[in-house]
Amino acid sequence: MKKITVLEKLLSDGVFADEQEAKKWVLLGRVLANDVRVMSVHEKILPTATLRVKELYKRDFVGKGAFKLLSALRAFGISVCDRVCFDCGASTGGFTDRLLHEGAARVYAADAGHGMLAGKLQQDERVVNLERTNLADVSLRTLSPKPTLATIDLSYLSLTDAFLHLKEIVAGDGECVLLVKPIFETRDSEIRRTGKINDAAALMAVWEDLIDFFFAQNAALCGIIPSPVRGNTGVVEFFLHLRFCGEGLSKEELLTLARTAVDEALALPEFHKENL
Repeated sequence: MKKITVLEKLLSDGVFADEQEAKKWVLLGRVLANDVRVMSVHEKILPTATLRVKELYKRDFVGKGAFKLLSALRAFGISVCDRVCFDCGASTGGFTDRLLHEGAARVYAADAGHGMLAGKLQQDERVVNLERTNLADVSLRTLSPKPTLATIDLSYLSLTDAFLHLKEIVAGDGECVLLVKPIFETRDSEIRRTGKINDAAALMAVWEDLIDFFFAQNAALCGIIPSPVRGNTGVVEFFLHLRFCGEGLSKEELLTLARTAVDEALALPEFHKENL
């Protein structure tokens, strides 16, 4: 098979728009071919080689959350254009950044912490920075206009505890994209102590509990996928699509999706910082 240059592959794959941009990322040491650092854009590789650009998301976004959320929006067929959104657990604003990129009219970026939201987002007139604000804050019940789409990325709080608050914050016909972090959903005290839950049986137990809970709350569950990137400690994560009204999938369909998502998530390589 005839070899081609790294530059040819980067441009043909649409990773970069021109040679100068490609050279910059190669010189920074961010381009890898089959996990080996590329030293020059003129280096020869096979057309079938796997190219990866570390931290490519930083070219356009403030955090890898933007990359993660895109997979969920696409998989669930969610249009963000002109919508009012609520990003809970916003942190630096990866999800908020993605929502704006997809055309959101307004994003309420809420987080219990402060001083974390990226500067470019604080300066964006479409963003309402709600720092030092958690889900139980009564001010969130009177947001105007009400959000019709919520993205949730929480730590140390189960989605079952968050759900009742979300019902009062999001419009009645709204929907949520929930990042499911099994370590905060499991009832297993040993798993919670160690912070490790990469066992298929334990993950399915989490999904069974979550599905039962949301069915009891009459929520419509519409989809489950694995997050395309593991958490920083190597744990697997998932996205759940939920609507507050309308018809969702059956329990049997959801459990089938959950099993597939668990298998796909466990097959993902572990995430290491600066490895995207």
